[in-house]
Formats: sequence, C-alpha cells, structure tokens
Amino acid sequence: MDLKNSIVLIFFSMIYFADSDAKIVLPELITKQSTNNLRLITQNGKFTYYQKKSGSLYFSTNYKVSELIKGQADTQYTVIAGDEHKKIIISQDENFHNYFSLRNPENIFLADYGSLTLHKIGKGLSPRLHLQDTWLSYYQPSSQILTFENTVNSALKFSIRLNNKMNPYFIPDVVMPYENTVYYTDLSDTANPGIVEYRRSTHKTALIYQAKTPLMKLELCYSHSSLFLIEMGINSSTVGSTISQYDLPFKTLQDKSIIYNSALNDLGHLVCNYSKDSVYFIKNVGTANISLYDIAEVNLDTKKLSILSDFKNSTSLFNMDGTLLTFDNGSYFILKGKADFKTIDSLKSTPSKLEDKAKNNE
Repeated sequence: MDLKNSIVLIFFSMIYFADSDAKIVLPELITKQSTNNLRLITQNGKFTYYQKKSGSLYFSTNYKVSELIKGQADTQYTVIAGDEHKKIIISQDENFHNYFSLRNPENIFLADYGSLTLHKIGKGLSPRLHLQDTWLSYYQPSSQILTFENTVNSALKFSIRLNNKMNPYFIPDVVMPYENTVYYTDLSDTANPGIVEYRRSTHKTALIYQAKTPLMKLELCYSHSSLFLIEMGINSSTVGSTISQYDLPFKTLQDKSIIYNSALNDLGHLVCNYSKDSVYFIKNVGTANISLYDIAEVNLDTKKLSILSDFKNSTSLFNMDGTLLTFDNGSYFILKGKADFKTIDSLKSTPSKLEDKAKNNE
C-alpha cells in the first residue's frame, strides 16, 4: 500500500515570521500530503479530502483512499464541512486555469459527512449549509437567483431573485436561522448595500436595512442564535468598520449590541461559527493612509479585541471543521484549534460509526 498519497498524520511545526520584530508565533499546518492539494481535514483527523493534478478529488480514511469525484486535469475543488457534521459541500471548478471569470458557475455536490455518498446539486457560487445542515443555498450570477434546497428531501426547494442591477460581480451573504426566514445582502438601484428579509410562508421580501453610501460592504454570519453584521467602508470611504450582534428573534435592526468599532476600513471575512464566545475577522492594523491586515478576535462578553497574527498582509480566514486557519506565503497557519494533530494517528484509531458507514457505501 502506497501511503504517500494518504494523509495519516498531522503535526505542527513552529516557525517565526520573517519580520525580526514579530512577537506572535503561529503553528504551521504540515501534512504528508502537500497542503497545496489539501481541501479538508476533519477535526478528529480521521477523514481527509484532497485533490490531485489529474483533476480528481479523493477521500481518505485509515488505510483506505477512494476517488470521490473525477474531473478534468487541473480541476480545483473547495470542500466545506457543515457545523453539525452531517453534510459536506464540494465545489468543482474545471476551468480554474483557463477561464478567469469571477462569475463562472461551479459544479456543486452534496456529500454525507465521512462517507462516499454524494450527489450533484447544480451549478452556482458561494454554497452554504444552514439549519443544522438541513438546507443548502447557492447563488447563480447570470440569473441573479439564490437557490435553496433541503439536504434531506431534495424536492423541497425555493429561490429568491436579487434586486441588484449595478454590480455584476456582487455575491450575496446568506443566513437561514429558521425554516421560514432568510436574511441576505443585496444592492439597491444606486448600489447601496442592504439587508433583506425573506419569508417562505408569504414569498415576500422586506428591506430591513440599507447603508447610506455605496462605498460600503456588508457581511452576515449566524451562529448560536445570534446574527452578526460587519459593516466596512471600501475604497476611499472614511466610514470605518462596525460589528453588531443581534439576538434572534429581533423586531428591528436597532435591537443590537455593538461589539466592535474602528475608524479604519477592515477587510472582513467574518467567522462566527468557531466559538460561541468570540468572533474573528481580518482587521486593518495599519493607518488611514497605509492599510495593513491581520487576524483579530473579539470576545462577545468583554468586547476585548486581540490580534492573533503578525503577517501585516493577511487576506484569508476560514474555519476548517473546528480548526481556524489563515494562509500566508504558501503555507497554512493555525490560529485556533481544539484537536492535537501531533498525537492523532488515524492508522491506529478505532473505526467510528462514520467510517463503518463509509465502508458500507463503497
């Protein structure tokens, strides 16, 4: 058995940043499988999703490696685990290296967590799982339609058409806190960003918030019965940045708690589903004239702000199934993580129910 293509052990390698004055040290994610090909490692280290230059996506657990999806050479994949560990979203871009369009729809697949069972959902961008992994949404730029599909019963579907007529590259943020309610971002006829509430029972939308200037960006995030909104100025705007928290259900968007405020325009990429006590985002740690970006954490109780990195040029932040990661200079760095990957050896671990299910489906 050739184990070179299997990720069987993950460990940390501590490194220092190139800046000799840096005080923050982060562990680097290192695997036997090239991190350039890595797409997802589950929190317990037992399931790995990775791609090859051949264009295929592979699923690995213990000694067993299986081809999950076959694609054209140089196909790129994005793999996202649901918060409830029930479903996995896979996006497949077969034209990553030959068609450079931000609007190019990708093939979207839905898989059972830790299993070879999957089916194709459709084509679109920005897929997300909602409501304990029971609903999936994705956006189709050409038609400007948000599509929702139930992950248990695919016959349950509905769609929402955006108002946006000004920015063809706009992709909405979407949260679905209840079966009957969806909140999403949209643009007005003057390109001002806003938040829209959609009710499935009535098929009606209502604008519940609109920014005063088009030189703003809004991001939504939902977790632990709270809706989070980050408002950020863009380009030459002097609006600055604000993060607000709303306990659901709320009557109006005035029922909020401001947990963070800055005179500088931050980069965003808000993550609220890693911890119930904190939110994370990319903050402008520079000045009004020179923007520098690093990862920040805000404690929801104390409102205390902590800077977690010292790169000064951070542009990525994501939660990989319970491991909070950023990317810099070709390497992944671990900001927060519950699992001790140094001591996990999935070759010797006892098969879980998910692994048994995966074997039964092969």
